[in-house]
Amino acid sequence: MQQVRRVIRVPLEFETIEALDELIRRGVGAYRSREELVRDAVIDKILELQYGIAQPPGQSVETLGPVPQASQISVFKDLSFTELGTVDHPATFEHDPIEVDAGLLYGLHNRDYPTLWALDRLAFYSQGKRVEYEDFIVDLSADAWTFARELEGLKSESGLKLDALYPKNPAKAKSAESVFRGHAVGEVRLGLTTTASGPFFQWGVAGLSISDNTAHIGLTERGAGLLTSLRGLSLELPHEESFARTFL
Repeated sequence: MQQVRRVIRVPLEFETIEALDELIRRGVGAYRSREELVRDAVIDKILELQYGIAQPPGQSVETLGPVPQASQISVFKDLSFTELGTVDHPATFEHDPIEVDAGLLYGLHNRDYPTLWALDRLAFYSQGKRVEYEDFIVDLSADAWTFARELEGLKSESGLKLDALYPKNPAKAKSAESVFRGHAVGEVRLGLTTTASGPFFQWGVAGLSISDNTAHIGLTERGAGLLTSLRGLSLELPHEESFARTFL
């Protein structure tokens, strides 16, 4: 079902519009239009206000200074550490039927990569064994903090926002992890009926088995197939056409 969109008019300062257009002209963030960039900026702000992701104080278009020219922007030379495919043959397990909540998923640009990265970590954790869901979340969150720190250093060199949705604010660690978990993985609610939400379960790439009121998580056949097809995908842009076709 196609989402209904409405047009709103928001006046912006001339300097803000200039900075916006300059980012699009240089291809920063792979944005092709004002609409795409502004829409992502609004979504980011909504996530910040809802889940407590803090913006560094005083960081606005006006206080960041002039937009640097293309010659001043460093280019990533090696993003191989972001490649998917830590396991050659991802293992799958039998899963119990669960009820999956339908909900809004944020896609486009770099917003699906954290889910693919988390799925790749699940493949690594679950080699030959089932993984308790809560243990998976704890290990994944720890790895996500480390990965975000690695991306943050690179982000400042290129201007590309590669660390979207990863936890980055230690002052509000629980909120930051909650945002990451909710938007990259999903949520699980145990009860008479096990209910799950979020991309892992809406995509059908991970499943659950329940025993003694404990959930175990593992890859589905679809999830293992997706990781195998996307082996080598990284944050290097643009992506190969074969990756785009596989994902779509």
